Amino acid sequence: LQTMIDETPLVLSMWDGAKLIGFARCLTDFEYCCYLSDLLILPAYEGHHLGRQLMTTLQAYIGPRVTLSLKAADSAIGFYERIGLLKADNMFRIGREG
Repeated sequence: LQTMIDETPLVLSMWDGAKLIGFARCLTDFEYCCYLSDLLILPAYEGHHLGRQLMTTLQAYIGPRVTLSLKAADSAIGFYERIGLLKADNMFRIGREG
């Protein structure tokens, strides 16, 4: 996990005092596209609009010219629909090893 965070160009985090309660991890060129690879909120903090706040902060930071895309876990589809993301069915992938 530490390597994933260290090697990612854009990481946003949320804290409750000294406790990390959420973060977003993105791959981006800061010009054309931004891929949101992870958006996590600790379960005890869910339901307080923190995920929405991270998304709003991320969109403000990358600006309106940058397309934001992601692949949602099945359990998160409703969240992304509620905050206004448009569903796209044209993603492809090569699975990782291990």
